[in-house]
Formats: sequence, structure tokens, C-alpha cells
Amino acid sequence: MASKDIIAANPQGKAAIALLDDLTAFKACNVKSKDVPEWLADYFTSLLVLSASFNFKPVLNKPYYLYLDNQQWKLSLIEPLEWNNCPYLYFAQCSMHEDKSWSLQPVDNWENNESLVDIIRAMKKEFFDSLNSETPIIESLPYFAQQLPYYQRLAAFGLADSLKNSLQLKLGTKASQVLDGKSLLQQVKGHKFLELNTLQHSV
Repeated sequence: MASKDIIAANPQGKAAIALLDDLTAFKACNVKSKDVPEWLADYFTSLLVLSASFNFKPVLNKPYYLYLDNQQWKLSLIEPLEWNNCPYLYFAQCSMHEDKSWSLQPVDNWENNESLVDIIRAMKKEFFDSLNSETPIIESLPYFAQQLPYYQRLAAFGLADSLKNSLQLKLGTKASQVLDGKSLLQQVKGHKFLELNTLQHSV
């Protein structure tokens, strides 16, 4: 009976080990201090990618491809030229870095596509609106994004830790803990990144 009990419990043990392995895989490494515009651009770009649907475990520095499908983002392993007849609107090549931020290289002249401009504009407005408060910025980072699927949630956790550590390197631990989003946005007032139809910090 004891051996049967051990066998029955074993799948849970394997699941716990797998979760720990995944948490380790998404741990932010080689985090650096970033200026506020770069920090915000990394944050927004990464949230954009992680809002996409995908069901695979992303790995470092591998190219992925971001498509728009009826106002929904999809992240794919398939590059545009591999499709016989691509059913989606291609937007950008993306990759995840050691610090768990994402960068993207948009398709040329994406600004001329009304669908892409509209959705980027809406996402940036929502992003800035969510930050424009007196809540400490660290408290708004996506550590526990329960609404996201499994791999997106792990990636968001790694991103949040990376952004927190980057702020601490830039400002010091105490100052980074009390910095609110409204004050952060004031530091980049007038910067090009604040324009709703622009992207920055592409690979």
C-alpha cells in the first residue's frame, strides 16, 4: 500500500519540479540600469508581446513572429514567408532577452496600416493611463498576472522582477520603492515615446 501511495503522489512531485524548472527558466538575469524612456519602452513592448496568445515555452534570443488576427495578437513560431497563404496580418519579429524583457522589429511602414496604428495607439493609451497614478510603480508591475495563460504568466513574473531590479539599479532601493507612476511619466514629458502611434527600442 505504501508503494502505491508513493506512485500515486509522484505526478504531483513531478509537476512541482517542472514548475520550479520553469520559474528558474524565467528568472531575470543580467539586468541593467536603464534610463526612464528605455525602461518604459521595454515595459510596453514586453506587455504587448505577452498580450498575444501562444501555447509554447519561449526561449532566449529565439525569433518569434507577432501577428494581428481580428484585433487579437498571436505569437507564432512560423515566419511570414513560411505560410502558403498567411491568414493573419504580420506585424513584427520578437525575441526574449536574458533580463526577460522583449524587443521587437516591426515590419517596414507599419505606420501606414490603419489597423496596426489603431491597436498600438489604444494599447499605449491604456498603458499610460494605468501608470498615471500616485501608486508606487513597483506595486503595479505584473508579478501576479492571474488573467494570463501559464507561460505568459511566468514571463510576466520574470519581466516584473527585471523591471523592479532595473529601477533599483538606477535609483537605489529606497527611491525605487516610493517612485509613483505619475512622477515617472513626468520625467519623460515631451519624449517621442509618449506619442501614441510610435514604437521605440526595437532590435
